[in-house]
Amino acid sequence: MLANGTNECSCKKTNCERHGKCEECIGHHKNSSRYPKPYCMQNHRKPQKQD
Repeated sequence: MLANGTNECSCKKTNCERHGKCEECIGHHKNSSRYPKPYCMQNHRKPQKQD
């Protein structure tokens, strides 16, 4: 089981060398100031439309 709780990596960068390798991916993102969390751990919510 991967970090996102499923058996499939939800990251959109399928050609990444760390795709599907959660430990490597999390370690890489810990050193990043721009994206400290991997894609599967980020909060992806679309803003609600205002009427």
